[in-house]
Amino acid sequence: MTIPEQIDILIQLLNFIDSNEDIDIENKRNPHVLVEAVVYLATECLTIDNSYPNFQRLRDAGYKLRPAEQDSFGWLTGWIELKKREGQQILFG
Repeated sequence: MTIPEQIDILIQLLNFIDSNEDIDIENKRNPHVLVEAVVYLATECLTIDNSYPNFQRLRDAGYKLRPAEQDSFGWLTGWIELKKREGQQILFG
């Protein structure tokens, strides 16, 4: 058995959150543990050098990504737009 890569776990968590409207992604004061995990993994996978393959994997999984805050080195924070929960997004970084 192989150990899944962080990006695979991130995609699985996003799919679960996207399919479960009982998980509140808007609560910033007391975020759901799975939302916290997504923020952590997205930050680990997407704010590193040479993160393009991870961006592409998320896009291939159907998630839209866009920058929130940038500097001359790249993205500091970004948004992951959920597929099924229209208009809802998760901030990472």
